[in-house]
Amino acid sequence: MDNNNNKRSPLDEIKRITQEASGDKPSQRTFPHTSEQQAKATQQPVHTAKSSENDFDFDIPGFKRNNPNDGLSRADKVRIARQSAMRTREENQPTKVIDVSEMTPEQRSELDRQKEEAHRLVQENAKKNKHRYATRETKIVSPQPEPKKNKKMSTESERGRKFEEAVGRGVLSNTVKAVIYIVSVLVVSGCIALFAILVGNDCFAFVKSETEVTITIQDGATLSDIAKELKKNDIIKFPNMFKLYITLRNKDSNNYVAGKHTVNGTMGYDTLIAQFKPTLGREEITITIVEGSTTQEIIDLFVANGIGTQEGFEETIKNYEFDFWFLDELDSIDTSNRIYRLDGYLFPDTYNFFTNATEADALYKLLANFEAKFDTENKERIKELGMTVDDIVIMASIIQKEAMYVSDYPLVSSVFHNRIEKGMKLESNATVQYTMPREEVELKLTYEQINTYNNAYNTYLYEGLPTGPICNASLNAINWAMFPNDTDYMYFVSDSEGYNHYAVTFAEHDKNVKTYQGE
Repeated sequence: MDNNNNKRSPLDEIKRITQEASGDKPSQRTFPHTSEQQAKATQQPVHTAKSSENDFDFDIPGFKRNNPNDGLSRADKVRIARQSAMRTREENQPTKVIDVSEMTPEQRSELDRQKEEAHRLVQENAKKNKHRYATRETKIVSPQPEPKKNKKMSTESERGRKFEEAVGRGVLSNTVKAVIYIVSVLVVSGCIALFAILVGNDCFAFVKSETEVTITIQDGATLSDIAKELKKNDIIKFPNMFKLYITLRNKDSNNYVAGKHTVNGTMGYDTLIAQFKPTLGREEITITIVEGSTTQEIIDLFVANGIGTQEGFEETIKNYEFDFWFLDELDSIDTSNRIYRLDGYLFPDTYNFFTNATEADALYKLLANFEAKFDTENKERIKELGMTVDDIVIMASIIQKEAMYVSDYPLVSSVFHNRIEKGMKLESNATVQYTMPREEVELKLTYEQINTYNNAYNTYLYEGLPTGPICNASLNAINWAMFPNDTDYMYFVSDSEGYNHYAVTFAEHDKNVKTYQGE
């Protein structure tokens, strides 16, 4: 056994821990019949009274017992030892019941002081224990709550922010939708307009090649076969529209003439389908209509070649509904005083006809040729002049009759435009002669004739253009009617060879008349 007085036994260590936890000083009590001196001499450990061997687990060399606390942790053993020590201390201290009512004021004051001191010691001990265990545990720091905000202001701010975001998203969404809608409408409208222009040009041959093509139609061919053949030879571009148009116009036939047919790009759908229809006694002839021919002269030419009759042409010109844009405009004008409704629009050219063609077929070819030759872009120029298409056709017919040579067309046009601008009568002999019988027409018009034929064509008696065209003019005359030379000429007179001489004043004109007509 180690005699070192500074060495502590396990029992002493347990007692020390228990006393520190309870706040008491180490007990000075020893086992019965054992003095302090004997305890020091023998170096035997001091035990607390009434300690049970089951309350402690001592690690003493050479000392073994069956301890029911074996297997407990050191902390549990300490706890059990502390509880046992506290019970022992309570049992050894005598219990004295004091009646508070019998205590003197000094005793009561001392008792209150002891209570306060005990309470203070308990709080300090609690703080020490709390600090002791806090150093052994991991501190869990909870997140600090955010400073409270004004709930009303926060709610209104949040609502305002959400409202602005919603409005922003709504405005942006509506803007995007509007842009997409407008672009879609423009694209669709553009596509439809472009398709309509292309189909219209293909149907009515506004601007197409004049190249002639010979195509072969097989025996028993149908409308679809003809459409395919025309498409193959680049005469039409939309075979399905061709079939639809012919069907709606009731011009389809179950029997088309087989063989070779000559067609060209200037033919519209109606003219094309007419080329393949069967006719009795089918014989093709060529007819040339001279520039400046009157409508009556054209009728006579057709009848002389075995096409139609005078009555048939008159009826067709008056009542047949031809499908052309320029005739649609003409229907808005009063044409009751005209000799023939289609005057000026039967385009002079060389044509091939079948001898058994109807009056409508023959006239249709001439009208279709006018539509093909007249440039619709000139409508803007006509508006600049303050005129209509019909006005230009009338003016061109007068130029055609008053000028023998093409070189005179722009100058004659200039004279008539100047006179209209100044409010002067045109005084054209050709307009009066148009209503005169052929046998009375002379190169020199007398004053008697002028006064005799008092009608809407007489430009000596009435200002402005006559009521209608006086012939079917050439394309040159039509173009110069729209684009006259810029001159100050107000008069002209022709010589014996047909050349015109121009003057600004009447005195100059009178001198020209005497010079070139011998007056």
